[in-house]
Amino acid sequence: MTNSANSSEHIPPQSGEAVTDGSAQGSTPDFSQGSVPDSSQGSAPGSSEDSLQPSPPSRSHHLSDHSVASTSPKGNLLLVDDNPDNLRLLSRMLKRKQYTTELASSGREALSMAKAILPDLILLDITMPDMDGYEVCQRLKVNPKTRAIPVIFISALNEVMDKVRAFGAGGVDYITKPFQFAEVLARLENHLTLQRLQKQLAQQNARLQAEVKERQRAQQVHAELGRHGRP
Repeated sequence: MTNSANSSEHIPPQSGEAVTDGSAQGSTPDFSQGSVPDSSQGSAPGSSEDSLQPSPPSRSHHLSDHSVASTSPKGNLLLVDDNPDNLRLLSRMLKRKQYTTELASSGREALSMAKAILPDLILLDITMPDMDGYEVCQRLKVNPKTRAIPVIFISALNEVMDKVRAFGAGGVDYITKPFQFAEVLARLENHLTLQRLQKQLAQQNARLQAEVKERQRAQQVHAELGRHGRP
């Protein structure tokens, strides 16, 4: 993303779960409070929970991480953006919702990683210096190995033709920056559900086709035995 694009594409958080094009750069926001609550911080200072001592902070942090790691991930997501702050921000928010994330900072890196890890869904920025999101999506869709991966565009470009072009490139959805994280979460969960249903349907169709072929072979064998006078 060029310098001019960076200002329009930057998505630092504001209040609540909003992710906006603000100017709060250079610092990493703390999502342990506010929009992405941390269950380990449910009590106010001075409460009975604080009176349980000694309680080494390092152990508490370790237990919290262990509980998250022990939960089965909801899906593996590939996040693509040339702004590292944007990547870290969205990745942190999604990990708190039990998603695993892989990060790519360029279009070419995204294509390589998509073929290697086959993510469940890709969140793709548009304005990047080496290869824009439109071309990345088009290349994904012509590759038999990656064409079925749903791609959601996330961009500060909000003109109608920008969105039309994104859908024409093969995107399944388009989210405009600044966005609410709750919206991103709802949209990606919707498309992940659709993808799972499509996979289940394809598997059921494959089983039915296999059963039909097996039945046809059995009928052919029976007919062949009948022609030879065998019961």
